[in-house]
Amino acid sequence: MKRIFIPVAIGSALIFGVLTFFQKGIVVDINMPEVIQAGSEITVSVFINKSKLTGFARLQQDLPYGFTAKPVNSANADFNFENQRVRLIWLNLPEEEQFTATYTIVADERLKGTVDLGGVFSYVEDNERKSFDIQSQRLTIQPSSKLDASQMIDVKDFASMVKPKPQTAQSEKIAGIRRQPQWYQANNAFLVTLLINKNKVDKLAKLEETIPAGYKAEIIDGKNAIFSFENQTAKFVWNVLPSEPYFIIKYKVTPDGGTQVDPANLPITGVFSYLDGDKTMAANVMEQNENLDELTPTLVNDLIAKTVTASDVSTQTVTPTEQTVVASPEAVSVAPAAATEDPPAPALKKTPTISGTATSSGKKQTIIPETGIHFRVQVAAGRREVNTPQVFKKYQLGYNVVREQHDGWYKYSVGTFFEYKTARDYRVYLRTETPLDGAFVTAYNDGQRITVQEALLSLNQKWIK
Repeated sequence: MKRIFIPVAIGSALIFGVLTFFQKGIVVDINMPEVIQAGSEITVSVFINKSKLTGFARLQQDLPYGFTAKPVNSANADFNFENQRVRLIWLNLPEEEQFTATYTIVADERLKGTVDLGGVFSYVEDNERKSFDIQSQRLTIQPSSKLDASQMIDVKDFASMVKPKPQTAQSEKIAGIRRQPQWYQANNAFLVTLLINKNKVDKLAKLEETIPAGYKAEIIDGKNAIFSFENQTAKFVWNVLPSEPYFIIKYKVTPDGGTQVDPANLPITGVFSYLDGDKTMAANVMEQNENLDELTPTLVNDLIAKTVTASDVSTQTVTPTEQTVVASPEAVSVAPAAATEDPPAPALKKTPTISGTATSSGKKQTIIPETGIHFRVQVAAGRREVNTPQVFKKYQLGYNVVREQHDGWYKYSVGTFFEYKTARDYRVYLRTETPLDGAFVTAYNDGQRITVQEALLSLNQKWIK
């Protein structure tokens, strides 16, 4: 395959470096000067020969502190620069086999030194996410002639000298504190009280408490959390946390029949997880023999001083949920199996072409097991089984409809999406361009339903309305 390089005229830089990767007919070249003047900008040109690749793709490039980036021509990609990371995200790659996207990198006028810039290109092929690293290229920063040498900062030291230092006060710590469970003989249950010190975290969080076998948990006061108890795990999920910097939640734990109860000991472990920018963070819940209902702000700070601070965890946390309202049963009964003619199909715009969809056929369709976490879009649900191809063919969905039985309902969904935004965009299309205005996003892990919040946290992806 012929490699194509597109030159870009940039200021006084004389030499262009080319970062190239070739894989199964895919070529990615990042063209950029080898020199940047402090206080000025250069243009980065990304040439992509995608071959037959379609659907989702993403290019990422991390920039050191002291650099910023701005879009020029994103070639229909969604350009984003946040937390020192450049992202070009294509929901659907351009139809052209070869195309170029450009953006500028701006260097702070105080910078000097050298930095190695590479990148990562990701895409989906055969329902499998793939990625490869693009070889790093060295960029030399030519110091500004307008500044004295004493004002210049090496790019390797810029972050430590300029980046704001984190707060160290105890009140800034994220913590979960559980009072030792209290046994109430009259109620045959333990009362569990927890204090969550969330500080400035205001949304997308999860508390998981592991309960010993032989017991079940029930919510008392979850401060508007979505509560569930499954596989001995009591789970509280918040789309939006209470506004106070700390709050109290309560639940009860009841022994099953025949369980030997030790009133003085109910071993529980827990983790409070949340999103901090693009990172998933977590704090282990610590148990203290304190009456949490009577704490003042000062006593809260003193108590938090005994706990651990939040720490990084490997991709797992929560995010807002799609409404778990099932589509009206009438949505699937509008065309009974005995009908001889379908109603006229509405005039629709062209269905978005989005890669990564499960397929199945036949009357006994069920969710096809997929490896890992993915999203689908549920379009309808009903109490009785219907002829799926006959009912849904008039909607021109672009995907085969898959049927599953869940919680006593027959539920019908389409697509297999590894990016939440892709599923959300298809949901928007269905709601605006088809009669299926009750469609919503669902999530699965190895073929089993999970909440969208859990999927987003596990994948470290952001929720989009």
